[in-house]
Amino acid sequence: MSIQFFSPRGADGRNMRIPSAYRRSVKWLPQIGDIFPNFAVDTTQGALDLWDWSAGSWTFLFSHPAASTPVCTTELGAISGNKDDFNALGVKALGLTGSTVQEQLDWHKEIEAFFDTEVWFPTAADPEGRLAALFGMRHDEEHKTWPIRKSFILDPQMRT
Repeated sequence: MSIQFFSPRGADGRNMRIPSAYRRSVKWLPQIGDIFPNFAVDTTQGALDLWDWSAGSWTFLFSHPAASTPVCTTELGAISGNKDDFNALGVKALGLTGSTVQEQLDWHKEIEAFFDTEVWFPTAADPEGRLAALFGMRHDEEHKTWPIRKSFILDPQMRT
C-alpha cells in the first residue's frame, strides 16, 4: 500500500502523478511546529547535546554530504563568512555530515585558508547516517549513508 501525502499540481493545475520509485517513507519527518528530538553527537568542537547546546537560541541545523567536496566547501565558506549576521540574530549553526570529525577538522583548515575566515560553528559526524536517516536528510537513490542538503530552522523551544 502506498500513501501519497501531497498532490503536486502541474502548470495547468491538474494533479501530477509521482512515479512509485520516487516515493519513500521515513520513520519520522519533522513538520512545522514539531519539537525536534534531542540527540548527542561528536562534533568538531567536542561532544554536543542538541538541546543543551541550543539553550534558548534559534538554531540553523543543516546537512551536507561530505567533507572536501566542492559545493560543500563553498557552502561552509559562505556560512563561516556570515558569523556577524548569525550573532546579531542570535542564531547558532550546526552542520551534519557523513564525514568523520578528523576529516572535517582537516577540511576546515583548508576552508579557513581559502576563504580567510574561521569555521566558527560545530559540524557533527554522522558516518553511519543514522541521524540523517531519522531526520529525513538522506536519499537512498543518492547515497545510503551520506545526508543530502537539507536544513531545519529551530526556534528557542526547539520547534521546527
